[in-house]
Amino acid sequence: MNRIALLLLALAASTLACNLLGSDEPDSPPASESDSSQPSESDSGQPAEDSQSGLDSGGGPDFLDLDDPQTYLEPQELLNNYRIALSFSFEGAGADGNPVQGAVMAVGERSLDPLAMTMTFDGFDNASLSGELPFSFSLIDNIYTFSAPLFGCATIPAGEFQDPFALLIDTGGFLLGNAPRMRPDDVINGVPVYGFSLDASNVEPGELDIAKFDSGTVYIAKDGGYLVRLEMNGSGTSEMLSGSPDLEGDITYDLNYFDFNQTVDIKPPEGCTQDSSELEYPVTPDAYQLSSVLGITSYKTDLPLEDVIQFYRDEMPTAGWTLEEEFGSGPIALLSFVGDAGTVQVTLSLDEATDSVDVGIIKLG
Repeated sequence: MNRIALLLLALAASTLACNLLGSDEPDSPPASESDSSQPSESDSGQPAEDSQSGLDSGGGPDFLDLDDPQTYLEPQELLNNYRIALSFSFEGAGADGNPVQGAVMAVGERSLDPLAMTMTFDGFDNASLSGELPFSFSLIDNIYTFSAPLFGCATIPAGEFQDPFALLIDTGGFLLGNAPRMRPDDVINGVPVYGFSLDASNVEPGELDIAKFDSGTVYIAKDGGYLVRLEMNGSGTSEMLSGSPDLEGDITYDLNYFDFNQTVDIKPPEGCTQDSSELEYPVTPDAYQLSSVLGITSYKTDLPLEDVIQFYRDEMPTAGWTLEEEFGSGPIALLSFVGDAGTVQVTLSLDEATDSVDVGIIKLG
């Protein structure tokens, strides 16, 4: 499975499952030439093109160690904000000779203080992901908010967050070995960089669906040593992008980090909210680790168990639900409510180790 599919699954499935109960094609980033000016954001949110000027290409390393995890670390001590643009595309020809194309694109914004992020994935002509895209998420106040055709909007606690460098490049490494320095040096996305050339020996076989690797370049900031751009080209098959497991074509991968230390605007995906007052069911005022996914709401509260039980006796009728049945035994309580929309079950469980109460709310029909 390719890295983009893994990313989407990691965000849309694994993260949700671990926390549950417990198109128009945008412009791709243009090729950059040398420049000493700072980057400016284009209307599409992609990195603006750099203009040409001379650079000193002396000094610096002759090789880049692609096995060194430091190569892929987010430069948290150097930057305040940045933007991200990703393009992963396929282009081939079907048996009838007609062109077959597919792509996944992503744009995002990242703040390091306070820690926050937003990212949107979209695509075109990629049948395998047509039901999953567009997919957006935000990370604000340690809460993920997701928006996807599969489940609409959902919120979950962030847990352990992987920064965009680890998420999109994978410090476990599909890049390996040493990459030789290219000269002259360059300025990419407004940042003076060293460029290092990739060949087939530097890429784990089969990564990104590339069976035959043609070329690639890693651009590393001279000041700070962080990744600015990764581009790779080759050929292979990609059922996710082409809709066919056998069709061969050209595959390109272009990942950019840009607009460093410029203002970003991070908010939940359009149509979604992090306001608990807009949830489908009432939650206690001190609710935390709140998750609302696929009709299931869960959270924790530090109120005494009896107070939480009384909260639902009082608040569910106000929300239009009638208490039908109540059961309690030791640290567990279950309340069933009925209404015009069916039956809702509220399950409360006291965690005796922490004195917190786990709350789960699910609609049964």
